[in-house]
Amino acid sequence: MAIAFLCAYVRAKEALPETGKNGICSTTECTIVAADILKDMKPEVDPCSDFFAFNCGGFVDRVSIPDDKAQIGYFNLIKQHNQEIIKAILTPEAKGFQRGGKDDPSKRNLVKLQALFESCMDEKKLTEVGVQPMVKLIQKMIKSFQGKTSVLDLEAPAASLARGMNGLRQINVAFKSSLARKPEQELRFSEAADEDYDYELEDDDPIFPKSMHRPGHSSPVDTFVGDELRKREDELLAWNTKAGREELATVIAQLAWAGVTTMIDFDVDSDPKNPDQNVFRVEESGLGLPSREYYEDEKILAVYQKTIEDMFVEVLGTDRADPSAAPVEWAQVAKNVVEFEKLLAAISTNPEDLDNSEFTYNPRNLSQIMELIPTIDWPLVLEKMLKSSKVPDPIIVSSPDYLEKLNALLKDTPAMTLQNYFAWRLIQKLSPSLAVELRKPLQTLKAALQGVSADLVTPRWETCVDVVDSALGAMAGHYFIEKAFKGDSKEMADGIISSLRTTFVDGLKRLDWLDDEDTRASAKEKVDLLIQKIGYSIESPDVKSSESLEEYYKDLGMDKTDFFGNQMRSKSWNVQQVMNALGKPVDKAKWLMSPQTVNAYYNPSVNEIVFPAGILQQPFFHGDNPEYLNYGGIGVVAGHELTVGGDHEAKNLRYAAFFFLCCIND
Repeated sequence: MAIAFLCAYVRAKEALPETGKNGICSTTECTIVAADILKDMKPEVDPCSDFFAFNCGGFVDRVSIPDDKAQIGYFNLIKQHNQEIIKAILTPEAKGFQRGGKDDPSKRNLVKLQALFESCMDEKKLTEVGVQPMVKLIQKMIKSFQGKTSVLDLEAPAASLARGMNGLRQINVAFKSSLARKPEQELRFSEAADEDYDYELEDDDPIFPKSMHRPGHSSPVDTFVGDELRKREDELLAWNTKAGREELATVIAQLAWAGVTTMIDFDVDSDPKNPDQNVFRVEESGLGLPSREYYEDEKILAVYQKTIEDMFVEVLGTDRADPSAAPVEWAQVAKNVVEFEKLLAAISTNPEDLDNSEFTYNPRNLSQIMELIPTIDWPLVLEKMLKSSKVPDPIIVSSPDYLEKLNALLKDTPAMTLQNYFAWRLIQKLSPSLAVELRKPLQTLKAALQGVSADLVTPRWETCVDVVDSALGAMAGHYFIEKAFKGDSKEMADGIISSLRTTFVDGLKRLDWLDDEDTRASAKEKVDLLIQKIGYSIESPDVKSSESLEEYYKDLGMDKTDFFGNQMRSKSWNVQQVMNALGKPVDKAKWLMSPQTVNAYYNPSVNEIVFPAGILQQPFFHGDNPEYLNYGGIGVVAGHELTVGGDHEAKNLRYAAFFFLCCIND
């Protein structure tokens, strides 16, 4: 920011409005901005001793990090400001946005927005509904992915549940040995369990009495009852039943349509080698913690495992159909999930490699993918995801090596473990749609990961504004830009970004560290071909047009009494939008952010830089600001996005080089 203000000072020599004494801007807007800058500074501090305190000391003193947030800065403050604007639009008594009658699309759009917001804000209704919608989804998953034993099936009789719990203990013992093996080695749960069989069975257990021999060992009893014992041994080893190819394909696709990623994620995006055409992508996913490194932190793992246990208690710790069934040991279920995710983390690709576009571009046909990971029925996956029997070709795989290792893991992992894992993925991803009191354990996990207070919850209205932004972002953006991006703001911002692009290209001529003319010419060509989007989309949909927005969201219904249902419909609608793009030309008019988003982005597949109206706010930009302040403010953001297109690495060098060019150029 300091470099940006130096740039602003240089430009100010020619850009100062002649509206006050000595050419100093004295308009109301300039006075307010100047006061805000001074509030953030500590002019009494010697900048040569502590430049940060000189520039930002006032901000640090007067602005505290909220207990429910991990950080605070102008990005956060602008977001809160934008949220308050959206909140004023969404409240049923909103004034200034009511227009027309029931046949007016603007009125109908507002009703849809308010229905979603109202369903989210009705915490009493959420409490009444409880966990039942989540339970139904989990039970549906279980029916699609049935093993011989389960501890999650609420309809299972007591004997089946007991068998499942005993099997689960065996699996968890087996994990202890399996984790000691190298990731590329095949896992042998049955052997590991036999090597380290250290749990107790009860003498009066009706299914597996303690006197029964250990699995894999010769029977000490008379051969007269050998057939019966072999039958009971089969029951004991039922926990080691592996998942079928069709069942895996079905449940992976089922969860994907609910917006829940598993070990594999699916996407449709432009082909980096043919950017005008969309392709189907297969990518790795499925970790419940932010990255693979967290699985090496025992303190975080302990909090995570306890969170899983407590959430299972909240969601499935209910009365079962068979009242004689003993309670499920949810700690064992949580351990089972965590141990599986540790194995999944061990085979995951390094984040640095996943950032490498060449590394992640691996075109394969269906036959090649089936060879990589035959444990999954891929024709069935594609049919369920695309709702078509037509097979995409090519399919871009982010990491073939990951798929090979995942195949070895799935081939040896018991179906019961995968069932527990899939259930946890549903709970973790969809819990935000439950009442606050039902997801308290997740607050504890958030506190451990982000360093925030576990006792404080984000104000409900902020959560619900985010929900609306996620589901109906463009529709809410229609009203946001009417309020916060008026007049010729779009044209002004467009002109500033264009000017910065010109400066960048002109400066390339003077950079003697560029190795040759080809590099310089290629850089100029890339910048010249950049697509520049400012403020909001004008197609796909046209945010200014109520008719366009109504048509765009016509298949997404909202019910003010059904928040969980609204969320599920929204997730499925989003998946449908993504899958529908396959086989079609890339829609270059489409935006990846809503107008009110406080961010900007460079999209390499389309070679575009995008600046939503949400970030074109004070102090980065304002239509009434002097030009030099807008250059200094939004220039920080534009410089980043412009140079991201050249090289994703060495961000600090890009910042310095770009702003140096701004300052030395007229």
